[in-house]
Amino acid sequence: MFQINKKGELYTPKYKTDLLNLDVLLNGGFPKGRVIGIGAEWGVGKTTLLIQACGNIIEKYDKKVYYIDVEGGATYDLFNSMGYAELLYNPNTNPNGKFIVITTETIENITKIINRVSKEDDTGIIVIDSATQVISEKQTKMDDLGASKKHIGYAARMWSRVAKPIVAVMKKTNACLVLVHQARTDISGFKPRVVASGGNALKHIASAELWGKRKKWIDNVFSTTTYKSKAIGAYVEFTTNKNRLCNPFTKVNIPIFFGRGVSNLWMFKEWLENNSFENEDGKEIPYLKDSNSWFQFNLPFLDKKVHGINKLYDLMHEHFKKIKSFIEEKRN
Repeated sequence: MFQINKKGELYTPKYKTDLLNLDVLLNGGFPKGRVIGIGAEWGVGKTTLLIQACGNIIEKYDKKVYYIDVEGGATYDLFNSMGYAELLYNPNTNPNGKFIVITTETIENITKIINRVSKEDDTGIIVIDSATQVISEKQTKMDDLGASKKHIGYAARMWSRVAKPIVAVMKKTNACLVLVHQARTDISGFKPRVVASGGNALKHIASAELWGKRKKWIDNVFSTTTYKSKAIGAYVEFTTNKNRLCNPFTKVNIPIFFGRGVSNLWMFKEWLENNSFENEDGKEIPYLKDSNSWFQFNLPFLDKKVHGINKLYDLMHEHFKKIKSFIEEKRN
């Protein structure tokens, strides 16, 4: 599905997540009528990232999100701690909720759900978390639950059978299907590398595939650390291993705080520090300069110096909308 912008150019319409660096990777957000894959090593906050992105889309576009929770990670406690509990659908207490969590694990149920809800005009996002853990009803009826050697590769073939029909269905909709991958370590080459579990079928149908690798942990003073015991979040590097939406192999860093979500302020800070303008003397001046915990803003609407990370974030929070608009304008 394509649309034409004011310049007469074709483009893929998207749902903007309002998470700066995630939108950068996807060239504007989750693409309508497409399939994307998101994977990362365990424990970095994939579910947290997706709940926040989907919650923002509900609030921004008034669309429904169907979150197929195969692993059981999308708990009420997590929604509540992130401030999205009021969006959750409940037939008794919140029948108008647009964040619909469905618990199932079989490919038969999941494909029926995709086929049905993707055709609803108010469906924005469908998430399968994770595609790796999906099984077939046939496996549950086998004596060995599909564990014997003769069933090796069954899961991969299972997805191969439904991959093309899923793409065909999604192309006719305004929804985006997000497949969450679990990571495994591939030791078949000269050195170990982290790859997606399962076969190649899901990789082929995705318009974009994002992979996250934890670079460091985040501690309680909002600094990166190598000590897991002090971690309140993970500093994750995401790379587009495949991207039909824009250039592949793009890299960004996304700070994910456990039970809270992604910090746009952190990402704004990094962007301002890494980008600059040329003054009248031809000298490059960063939009934000850090000198021994003294932070100098050099923005058209903010020329101020503060000391300490807490005061920095307080000031950024105060000017959040202006900073967000400024960065988006410069990026575009």
